[in-house]
Amino acid sequence: MHITGTFLDEISHDIPHQNWGSLEWDADFAHMRRMGIDTVILIRSGYRQWLSYPSAYLMEKEACFRPPADLVQLFLELADKYGMSFYFGLYDSGKYWWDQGDFQKEVEINLRVIDEAWKNYGWMPSFKGWYLSQEVSRRTGKIIGLYRQLGEHCKGISGGLPTLISPYIDGTKAILSSQPGLSREQAITLEQHEREWEEIFDGIKGAVDIVAFQDGHVGLHELADYFAINKKLADKHGIRSWTNAESFDRDMPIKFLPVKWEKLRLKLEAARTAGVEKAITFEFSHFMSPQSAYPQAGHLFNRYMEYAAGLKKQGRVVAAQPPIGAKPDTASYAQLYRNELLERVLPFWTEHSIDHVHGGYFTCLERDGSVFDTDKFIWLQARQAWTFSMLYNRLEQRSEWLEAALHGARFLQQYGMDEAGHWYFALNRQGQPLVQAYNIFSDCFATMAFGQLALAARKEEYAALSKRTFLSILERKENPKGQYNKAVPGTRPLKNFALPMILSNLALEIEPLLEPELVERTIQDCIHEVMEVFYDEGTGLILENTTPEGLRSDSFEGRLVNPGHAIEAMWFIMSLGERLGDKKLIETAKDRMLRMLEYGWDEEFGGIFYFLDIDGRPPQQLEWDQKLWWVHLETLIALLKGYRLTGDPSCWRWFERVHQYTWPRFSDPEYGEWFGYLNRRGEVLLPLKGGKWKGCFHVPRGLYQCYTELWPHTTGRE
Repeated sequence: MHITGTFLDEISHDIPHQNWGSLEWDADFAHMRRMGIDTVILIRSGYRQWLSYPSAYLMEKEACFRPPADLVQLFLELADKYGMSFYFGLYDSGKYWWDQGDFQKEVEINLRVIDEAWKNYGWMPSFKGWYLSQEVSRRTGKIIGLYRQLGEHCKGISGGLPTLISPYIDGTKAILSSQPGLSREQAITLEQHEREWEEIFDGIKGAVDIVAFQDGHVGLHELADYFAINKKLADKHGIRSWTNAESFDRDMPIKFLPVKWEKLRLKLEAARTAGVEKAITFEFSHFMSPQSAYPQAGHLFNRYMEYAAGLKKQGRVVAAQPPIGAKPDTASYAQLYRNELLERVLPFWTEHSIDHVHGGYFTCLERDGSVFDTDKFIWLQARQAWTFSMLYNRLEQRSEWLEAALHGARFLQQYGMDEAGHWYFALNRQGQPLVQAYNIFSDCFATMAFGQLALAARKEEYAALSKRTFLSILERKENPKGQYNKAVPGTRPLKNFALPMILSNLALEIEPLLEPELVERTIQDCIHEVMEVFYDEGTGLILENTTPEGLRSDSFEGRLVNPGHAIEAMWFIMSLGERLGDKKLIETAKDRMLRMLEYGWDEEFGGIFYFLDIDGRPPQQLEWDQKLWWVHLETLIALLKGYRLTGDPSCWRWFERVHQYTWPRFSDPEYGEWFGYLNRRGEVLLPLKGGKWKGCFHVPRGLYQCYTELWPHTTGRE
C-alpha cells in the first residue's frame, strides 16, 4: 500500500525541531511529491505557548509567543505549488482538556482559532480540510462533545470541508514518551476497544468524516484484528477509514528513531489487506525525508521508493486524486475524467489497435499495446466504431476520430454478416468467419455503431443498416440464439436480463432513426422487463435469469446475481426516466442501484463482486469474486447520474468511495488505458488491455459519461 499523506510537526513536544526555513521546506515538499504524497496535515497550529502561525487571538488570550515565521502560510503556498491538499490542525492547549478535564474551554478556544484560520487562509486553493488535534484512545471525558462541536464548526464555516481525527489504540505500547519502558501489561481488549469506539463513532458521525488510527500502539500480530474492527465501525457510521502508519519506532529504547523498513512494510500491507482507503504517516520530514537529521530516514525513503516501484510493476499504482470532501468538488473530478479519456485512453487505441493492412481493429493487446492475437470479435469491432463515432458526434469533431470509426465500419460492412444479415461472433484477421452468428449482442452493438456512424458520416446506408439490424433483433428477442441454443427446449426455460437491459439503452441510441411509435413501445417494454420481471421483491435485488413468468428458478442460473449488470441497467433506466420526464422512475432506479451496490460491495477487500448467489450459496462461476473494470466504471456512471438527477447525497458519498477504489487499481499510468481484471484483493490478475471480452468501449464510454455527468455541476448548466 502506498503512503499518500503525511503529518507536518514543527510544534512538537517529544521529537526534535527541524529548524528549517522556506528553502528546506520547499525541498522537503519536493521529496514528498516524488514519493507520491498528495495530502499534508498540520498536526497542530499551536501547542501550549508555541504557535505555527501568528494567531492574534492566542497571543492575546493564551499568552502564546509570536512565531518568527508563518508556517501555515508557507505550508499552504508549498501545497499549492506541489498540488497537495492541506489540512489545518487545531490548537492543543495541553492543559485545559488534558490536565484539567475542561473540555468545553478547549472547545471555546478552538472555535475562535477555526474562525481566525478560515479568515486568514481559507481562500488559498490547497486548504482542503481540518484536523482535530486532540488525540485520544478511549471514551475520555467529554471527547465526543469536543469532536462534535469542533467538527461541526469546521464544516459549517468552510462549506463542508472534511474533518479528520487520528486516535490511538490503548494497547500494550501506549506509553507516553516521558514514561520509562517500552510496553505495559495492562491494555485494552479488542472487545472493549470495539465497544467504546462504537459509542464514539455513533456520537461524532456527521461531524467527523475521516478516521486514521495510529498503528504503533499494539503489537504487529494484533494489527489485523484492530484494522478489521476499526474499518467495520467506520464503515457502519459513514466515516472514511485511513491509517496513520507511524514511520518511527516505538520498540527501541531511544525515543524516537526511524522505524525498521520491514515493520513499516508489514503495517502497510496489513492496512491494504483490511481495505483501508489511504495511508498517511507520522511523519515524513523527521523519519522518512532524505534531508532529515537522521541518516536512517533517508535510507527508509530509499527502501520505500524501491517498494513503490515494485507495486508499480505489479500494476498497483496510485493515480492522482482530487481532494476528498463532503462538498462535491465536481470541477476537479470532471477535469480528471476528461484528461484520462483524451490523453491516456483514446491515444492507446488509435496507436495500437488499428489494423492498417486488413482493416478493422486488433483488440487482443498486451499491457503495452502489443498485439498477442489477431482474431476479430464483431461485438468489439462494433463497440470501437461506436466509441469513436459517438465521441465525434458528442464531444469534439476530430477528423482522426471519424476516420478511426469509418475504418471499422468498412471492415464490418464487408465481412461482418452472414447471408441472413445476422452478425457473426468472430472472424480471423483477414475477415473470414470463425464463429457463427449465435450471439445477438453482436447485432446489438452493430446497431449502435452504424446508428452513430449515420449521424457522424451523414450516410443513409448506415442508417438503413442500423435500423434493419434493430428490427431483426426485435424479431429474434424471444429466442435470441435461435438454432445455436444448446438448452433442451421446455425442461427449464429461462429468460435472461441482458437483452432487455441492452435494448433499454439501444432504443435511445438510435431513436432518431426509428418511428416514434416503435420507440415508445420498445421503451415501455424494456422498463416493464427490467423493473418488474427481473426484480425480486423479497430481497430488493435484480436477478440475471427468471422463468418466462418472471419467477425465481432454484438453480445456478436462477439464483445468479450480477451486480454490475444491474447497476448498469439502472443508469439506462434513469436515462429513460429523464427522457420521459418520469421522476418516480428515476428515483426508483436510483434506489435499486444503491441497493445493488451495497449488496455487491466487498466489505473485506473493497470493490464490487462479479457474481453472487441470491441465497448466499456458492456461485457457479469460478471468477465470482474477481473485480472487473466495467463493473466499476458503470457504477461510477450510475452514481453520478443518480446524484445529478436526484441530489441524493448517498450517491455522491458512494461515488467518492468507488472512485477511490477504482482509480489506483485499474488505471495504468505507465502505458495508458486500464487493466481489466483484478483478484479479490484488488491486485492485477491479467495485465492485458484488451482481449476477447475487453475492447475500446467501457473505459472511454465510462470516462466520457462521468465527465458529462460532472460537467453540469461544474458549469451550472442544467
